[in-house]
Amino acid sequence: MEPIYVTGHQNPDTDSICSALAYAALRQALGDRQYIAARLGNVSDETKSVLEYFDVPAPKLITNVRTQVYDLDYDTPPTLGRNVTVNKAWETIKNAKRSAVPVVESDGKLYGMLTTGDIASYVMTSVYEYGKIQDGSFDVTDLLDKPIEGICSREDIQYFHLNDYVDDVKDIILRSRFRSYPVVDENDVVVGTIGRFHLIKYNHKKVVLVDHNEAAQSVAGLKQADILEIIDHHRLADIQTTAPIFFRNEPLGSTATIVATMYKEKGVVPEKKIAGILASAIISDTVMFKSPTCTPYDIEIAERMAGIAGVDLNELGDVMFAGTSSLEKPIEELIYTDFKEFHIAGYKLGIGQVTCLNSEALLTRKPEFLKAMASKKESAKYDFILLMLTDVLKEGTDLLFIGDEDTISQAYDVKAENNEVFLPHVMSRKKQIVPRLSELWG
Repeated sequence: MEPIYVTGHQNPDTDSICSALAYAALRQALGDRQYIAARLGNVSDETKSVLEYFDVPAPKLITNVRTQVYDLDYDTPPTLGRNVTVNKAWETIKNAKRSAVPVVESDGKLYGMLTTGDIASYVMTSVYEYGKIQDGSFDVTDLLDKPIEGICSREDIQYFHLNDYVDDVKDIILRSRFRSYPVVDENDVVVGTIGRFHLIKYNHKKVVLVDHNEAAQSVAGLKQADILEIIDHHRLADIQTTAPIFFRNEPLGSTATIVATMYKEKGVVPEKKIAGILASAIISDTVMFKSPTCTPYDIEIAERMAGIAGVDLNELGDVMFAGTSSLEKPIEELIYTDFKEFHIAGYKLGIGQVTCLNSEALLTRKPEFLKAMASKKESAKYDFILLMLTDVLKEGTDLLFIGDEDTISQAYDVKAENNEVFLPHVMSRKKQIVPRLSELWG
């Protein structure tokens, strides 16, 4: 059964990971067994603590959804052992109505390709060079009892792996002359063949996007995939589809709140561990309900999920946020674990966010942060890079930035100095950072 990947955004946060896991579990509970939760990057320490607390494995890691050979409806003709006789090979090819079949070793690995032309050329050459006419007839028994290993093609055999990308395969096939190409698996065992006609129409990978609807934040190769659904709580962005899809977007504090609601609508009670990770995701995205994105409904759903899971929300918050500001973590990890790219009015913007209990401790590494951010700004051609050090206890954000200082001062009506400013009561990237810059630049 063809899998359908449920995936959040790049540099996934707790909401992205847990919403993907929970939605895939919902579809599986409804009998849709092919739904598989996926992630596009490493699991953060915060998310890892949640998954470990509820004993939930991390989603499958995928790096892109480009169409691969295993997405094709490739042929599965019979294969021939190298010691099969010419006579048996001819019968097999004729009965299979094929012009070519793979020849394999005893372990199934590719040895060569045998075509009807190879057989015809062998027989006719043998008749011409060695045949003897007796009584008006020619006895070809000796020729047909020979093994095919001596007549099959072995030079310049082009073959493909199941994991090869179709756009790469297409380029190779269009430049070559063969009608049939072997396909091998990860162990180099022949599993089938493909030809030009397989590239005319083929299946695409299928995905459900959660917690984002912005192409720059999504999986590589998304244009080659079929997007079936989007479930999100962010602004409408730039992802386009070729057909109508299910799209659910609500102004709530967390995608997990929407997914939890869908459980109720579908008449499914989530398992305890799923309810636990849903509650955790809501706590994470609303920063313990202190973010302006948080609604009374988020709190209601978080309390309901916590009740099903049998956990206390305050204790769960301590588990999640404790240790997220560790001074021992590499600077790159701190900046880019929860990092999103935005395109606003022609500007390319990158925003990282670290939710912590002690931003002052992190600010002791400010020179390291700024150096790494400046390097990234130059290499990735960003107009701005921001890093939010969001302190749960202070209920505000220490904002570090690389870019025009006046822009930050104007956007937040504060005096920004030395690439830093403290923004009281600012907890949300999507509701308090991005909209301000959008208004200023728009």
